[in-house]
Amino acid sequence: MKLATIVVVVAVGCGPKHAPVPDHPEPPPVRVHDMTPPPPAAPPVLTIDDLAKGASILASLGDYHRTITTTNPDAQAYFDQGLRLIYAFNHDEAARSFA
Repeated sequence: MKLATIVVVVAVGCGPKHAPVPDHPEPPPVRVHDMTPPPPAAPPVLTIDDLAKGASILASLGDYHRTITTTNPDAQAYFDQGLRLIYAFNHDEAARSFA
């Protein structure tokens, strides 16, 4: 009988333990060093006038010409320069010439 009592006491004492349930759930842990990069900044909004600032006719870019319907010789010169710059992969300067 003593052995049966010891077995019952040991079996009951070794059963699964349940942690007390808190009244409110624990908040998630705060990460001190968050490795997520900040969202990228929005690119600036450029207008045609902003693009055209600083445009000038550049010398020695070649003689490629494509006729457009304009009576303004400066417009034709800037257009031709823009084409030459596009073909030279200088897209930013070409946009300035076209603006």
